[in-house]
Order: sequence, then C-alpha cells, then structure tokens
Amino acid sequence: MIDQLNQADIRKRTLDGFMSRYHVDAGQATRVFDICKIFLQQLKTPMQFDFQSACSLLNAAASMHEIGLVIDYKSYHLHSAYILKHTGMPGYSRVQKQMVVTLVGNHRLDVEEDTFLQFGHHQGFIELLVRIFRIAVILSMRRQDDVLPDLYITATEPETLTLTLPDEWLHEHPLMRSELELEAGYQEKAGWILKIERD
Repeated sequence: MIDQLNQADIRKRTLDGFMSRYHVDAGQATRVFDICKIFLQQLKTPMQFDFQSACSLLNAAASMHEIGLVIDYKSYHLHSAYILKHTGMPGYSRVQKQMVVTLVGNHRLDVEEDTFLQFGHHQGFIELLVRIFRIAVILSMRRQDDVLPDLYITATEPETLTLTLPDEWLHEHPLMRSELELEAGYQEKAGWILKIERD
C-alpha cells in the first residue's frame, strides 16, 4: 500500500510539473477526465478492463493532451505526443508512458492505427481508451461547466460503441452534433463503429 501511495504521489508531481511548465488549462483537463470517468463506469462491467489502470492513464492523458498548444494549434496533438515521448515521466513505466503518448497523439483527427500494434494483448484496451478519450475531448469543446446532459455509452460488441444523447440537446447544439458525426467517420476509418443515438 505504501509503495502504491508513493507511486501515485510521484505521478501527481509529474502531471503537475507538465501542467505548470506548459500552462495547461487545469479546468479543461478536469472536464475531459470527468467525462472519461463517466464512460469508464458505464463500460467497466461489459468490457471487463482494469478500471484503476484506465483511470490513471486517462487522467494523465487529460492532464497533458494540450501541452502542444504552446507550439501550434493545428497539429497540437502531435506536438503534445512528441514532447511526452521525448521527456521523462517519473512514476510511469515504459509501457504506461507509451500508452499515454498513444492516447495524446490520437485524441483528434486521423487515428494512427499502427501505433496500437506495439501493445500486444493490451491492444484492445488502449484502443478502447483512445475511443473514450476522443469522445470526451469533443464533448468538452465548449470549455464550460454544466453544459452537458446526462451521458450514456454502451458497448454492444468490441468494435461498437453507442453514445446516447437527448434529441433536444443535439438539436440545440448543432456544432457538437456535427463534431460527433465527424468523429464517427474517423472511428469508422480506424475500423471501429461509433453510433450516435437520440433519446
């Protein structure tokens, strides 16, 4: 238990250091991670993954996915991944660091499918986390609290996720609806299925 607490403290210092150095919007990082946690809670039973590991990885990704904004907006996710790849991350193992880099580098636009092959039997796990993370980033795009309805996500089979949102809310937020529809296209190109359903 003491070792685990020490490890968690080292990781927290690592994340805090990155966020301070690159002037990360802590509020936005929290918004993204809060949505990730909602999805993880809803999917942990049917998908049977390591919930604590998933939370730790997504918290790290949410905390650091915007560090590349100090360089350039257009490809900031790639800059973020590059910085993380070439910087030490105390508290994280080599594989954990690779997973965080993969999450950050694939959280928007096209998915680099080849990056998942390095994880062997963990490939399905990291792919699921990337999919969750991408959706959470989109749903946080307004950078405001208290703007989202209740969120429901289900997995009918390994490659299919269904996100259900109120029809009225989607009608009132056409930009968000458009971004989610685009995301469904990106995920389809990666060999996954994302369905957006209206409640």
